[in-house]
Amino acid sequence: MSKLRMENAASYGRFDWGNRRPNRLPRHVLFQQGIQKYYGISPLRYRIDRVSKMNDDYTKNLLRNRTASSDGSAQGLVVCHMRGEYRAKKSLQRIAVLDVQYADHLLALGLSPAGSVGSGSASIQFPPLIRDRLQGTELLGTYEYPDLAAVERLAPDLIICTEVHDRHFERLSGIDPVLMFKRNDSWQTILGLFGELTGKRAEAKIILADYYRRTALLSEELAPVLAGQRVALIRPLDSLVRVHSAAHRTGAVLYQDLGLPIPLFVADTSDTAYHISVDRLPAVQASHYFLLSNRTMQGGILATEQQVLDMLDTHARQHIHCVDAVTWIGCYGPIGINGIVDQIEQALLTGL
Repeated sequence: MSKLRMENAASYGRFDWGNRRPNRLPRHVLFQQGIQKYYGISPLRYRIDRVSKMNDDYTKNLLRNRTASSDGSAQGLVVCHMRGEYRAKKSLQRIAVLDVQYADHLLALGLSPAGSVGSGSASIQFPPLIRDRLQGTELLGTYEYPDLAAVERLAPDLIICTEVHDRHFERLSGIDPVLMFKRNDSWQTILGLFGELTGKRAEAKIILADYYRRTALLSEELAPVLAGQRVALIRPLDSLVRVHSAAHRTGAVLYQDLGLPIPLFVADTSDTAYHISVDRLPAVQASHYFLLSNRTMQGGILATEQQVLDMLDTHARQHIHCVDAVTWIGCYGPIGINGIVDQIEQALLTGL
């Protein structure tokens, strides 16, 4: 079967015989027509089916069904993780998480973690979308500095952490079984795993299907609105500005899931971000800037952030959308991701 390649999509178009010159259709329209022609389905259905299959295939590499033993005992799940394999013989309810994104996943499935760390280093913080949903959850310190003694007192059924906690693995393993995942693993894959572990497989599939449908529809709605414009994702640091590419997990929401036009400055996805000085920011050449603000974590605005705001405010055609870095970077689960999509929709469609 022939497949449409995006780099060839621009070659399609209508010919205006009156003016004797090509009358190009917008790129997003060409892509939609190509999908319909070559696959016989709508672009929305194509995107949902394609992304869903990719995530199902990847999840199967991490999660396998095996017979627990040869003596006829019940089957159990075997999860492959960074430190080996974990065999679960029952659905788990009391789960301790050492990353806020995993609390997000559990809450999305209708479960509150038995214990969770917060964001930040000096104080425990939770993004509002997560904080408002936590019920009966014990605080276990922060992501950077987990309270291992509190984990011991909690005695959960399972502990879930990331490679950042590798130095604590031996002690954590002495408390309860531990699963260690890469912090930047796909949230869709992790949600599928959590659905299996907690007996919420159907709920996980519904969440994913709803997300694919929502982002596909919003992508089609935004395409004509953003015609000729580009959208940048930036984060001011101490003395530099980080410009994120589509390889960054939050950048993937903007540029892959929603198909927002990425600045040519970061079109290369060999790295998740590029660092530039404030005075080089005009080279990004974006019409919209989603600025990841550190105000919540820092308790105030950084000097670099203020410099960025002052520079971008001088250009009438540039729109600045300040968003909370804690939510956009740390809350990497279905609740947080859908919250990001909410803010993008409000900023680009309603101008809020």
